[in-house]
Amino acid sequence: MTKRKSRPNDENTALAEHPDLEMFSRIRSEGLSRSKVMELAWVITDRFGPRFANSPSYDAAAAWARHKFEEFGLVNAVLEAWGEFGYGWENRYISAHMVAPRYQPLIAYAVPGTRGTDGPVEGTPVLVQVDTIMKRADLAPYRGRLTGRIVLTHAPRELEPNYQPQAVRLSDKELEEMARPDDGHSRGPDDGEAVRKSPREEPLAWRELETFFEGEGVAAVLSPGMPNVGPMDKGLVTVTGQGPLPLNSSPVLPRIVVAAEHYNRIARLLAKGDKPELLIESRNQLLDDDPLDYNVLAEIPGGDLADEVVMIGAHLDAQPSGTGATDNAAGSAVVMEAVRLLKAAEAQPRRTIRAALWGAEESGHL
Repeated sequence: MTKRKSRPNDENTALAEHPDLEMFSRIRSEGLSRSKVMELAWVITDRFGPRFANSPSYDAAAAWARHKFEEFGLVNAVLEAWGEFGYGWENRYISAHMVAPRYQPLIAYAVPGTRGTDGPVEGTPVLVQVDTIMKRADLAPYRGRLTGRIVLTHAPRELEPNYQPQAVRLSDKELEEMARPDDGHSRGPDDGEAVRKSPREEPLAWRELETFFEGEGVAAVLSPGMPNVGPMDKGLVTVTGQGPLPLNSSPVLPRIVVAAEHYNRIARLLAKGDKPELLIESRNQLLDDDPLDYNVLAEIPGGDLADEVVMIGAHLDAQPSGTGATDNAAGSAVVMEAVRLLKAAEAQPRRTIRAALWGAEESGHL
């Protein structure tokens, strides 16, 4: 049997290496007395805001992060293309109002990857309840009725009440249980078994619905957005984007997500025959000058074990309906602060430490 080759003094490395208590003290002092983590998080969220993949805001945030890594003293700080994303997309303006039977401003966001409206669009919407459209024949009643119209895609969405605290502190016992590997015995039936027991017809694919709406000349599509998790389903709007956006494809028709409370009022008025009237405009920027999307990489070079790499990373991109504070400016700021602390404390790691801020995680490319 071939034995693994070991490096000199490599036996029981974790135990043999003596902790540098003076270095620990310097790192701790720097972190507690001169922390920059909140400043880094502020810049990512407030200054750059939404950071959809390959958008101008993401590109600006990535360029800033690379510069900061260099400023901290890291080497090999680069923007490295991971592949082709396609169009860069950014919302430049959105305005949404109900103007009849009573005026109400609407909380609304453009869906990433979609076109803007062709100027302001005004009119009474029509409901095409897409979760009941099972086959193309089900679209027949809508043919010839949707030109220039605003389409609502769902009946009013039920808002889930919550009876649990919005924040909890886990006990040591709960944390220990979470740390134990899951043996899989508590998961219940697998997806295949669940499907076999509860067969059901799936609605028509969204791409086919989208093609139908395009062909019918729909002016804009409005949805209530996906439900949030538990206590978060109160006033927040969940908007997820499309991606990648290949340059050889046409951007899809205007889609807008409206806060469920506002969307539900419109849908209820429509159901009662009150004919609500909407006024909507969305302007989206589509860029084709650089179809590539980039990760940000930088390193603290190692010593005698420099060919071994310790990775620390987080994704820098975010969905554009917010500023991506928790998902994942928090992680990105921690990565940047961690390497800053090491450089400020003049740490000399044996292994190379590579920091990475990833792009396009929200679009499924991580």
